[in-house]
Amino acid sequence: MYSSNLMVDWQGTLDFSRLRAERLARAREQMAIHDLGAVLTMDGWNTKYVTGTYTPQWTIGYSGVRYALLPREAEPILFEQGDIGHLTRTYSPWLPPENIKPAITAAGYVALSAGGAAQKEGLRALTKQIRGELEALGLQGERLGVDVGDVAVLSALSEEGINATPEGAAAMLNARKIKTRDEVECIRMATRIGEAMFTALKGNLKAGVNERQLLAEMIHSAYSLGAEVYNGVIIESGPTTAPNLRHTAGRLIGPGDVVYADVYNTNWNGYTTCYYRTFHLGDPAKETVQAYDRALAWLRDGIAACHPGKTTRDIAEQFPSAQEAWGYPDEHHGTANLWGHGLGMALYEPPLVWRGVSMDHPLMLEEGMVVALETQEYDGLGQGVRIEEVVLITADGPEILTKWPIDQMTVVDL
Repeated sequence: MYSSNLMVDWQGTLDFSRLRAERLARAREQMAIHDLGAVLTMDGWNTKYVTGTYTPQWTIGYSGVRYALLPREAEPILFEQGDIGHLTRTYSPWLPPENIKPAITAAGYVALSAGGAAQKEGLRALTKQIRGELEALGLQGERLGVDVGDVAVLSALSEEGINATPEGAAAMLNARKIKTRDEVECIRMATRIGEAMFTALKGNLKAGVNERQLLAEMIHSAYSLGAEVYNGVIIESGPTTAPNLRHTAGRLIGPGDVVYADVYNTNWNGYTTCYYRTFHLGDPAKETVQAYDRALAWLRDGIAACHPGKTTRDIAEQFPSAQEAWGYPDEHHGTANLWGHGLGMALYEPPLVWRGVSMDHPLMLEEGMVVALETQEYDGLGQGVRIEEVVLITADGPEILTKWPIDQMTVVDL
């Protein structure tokens, strides 16, 4: 277990050099398994994974403004957005300066916004750039894994004589599914910050407060602790808790309301958490307490199945079916209600836990996976409850990283 104390240099709780080296080792291990001579990362999180670099949130995902080439043996090459490369050379000394080059904006949603003709011209330039790098590395003719299935990019690379395959996506996801010790510590830090955000919610929850006011206090707490909120954090109350709206509408909260919050996509050093807790303003009804107890029992049964060698089916079997829980005809009517997903840089990494897929297509649970398990239930009075734990799968079984009390709803007095 690590301490989540990252403020001093005399405790070795987190080693950034080790973090970068072990991520590269995992990526190259998967490249060998997939028989790839190099990987072209156009997904922003994969680019961070192999280069240790990061730029604003809008570049995350398939923006096309920055990307990287990871050869089988040589140092990664980063194609940086514009003149940000000057700063990257200054603040990322682990990358050889000559390996930081300007990106050609020819892929992703940015290139699509430029129009078809501009995109085609840009793709020609991008593929010539990548071909030149592969030839310089002696990797021409070897398989290039691309981590996006963009037909235009794959076609352009093939037309340039590059042996491109979309297997780069699978290779990178497989690399990222097992967390290193330092990645776990980053996720642990994100959960600690999530708890500070719940403290801010609890301290400001009162009759007449707006959901968005609470959201503002929570996000302020996150940023004050050095975190970043990437397209995340929700607060819901009253009727939007059953079903779960999964969005913040700005409702005024009153006595007797369920309030639940999810600090998802709150990240520290690029590693995220996903963490629901249920609050109640004033004493909850008996039916709401009973609904909470059911959701908690399902969650704890699911956590108990989190052992190496078991599967996602073993977890999903602990949850009732959508028909059993709510009378729905199939699982797709209750998607994400009883759910689990891997956590890391992205909100969704392997494995996914859901009766809709896990019963027939189970995935093996492995030591080092971090999984967020979440359950919800309705009280029959027009409100619901939702809870979630972040679980590290260890050789000895599940370690729960999330620490906000869960035995009962957090009740805030009027």
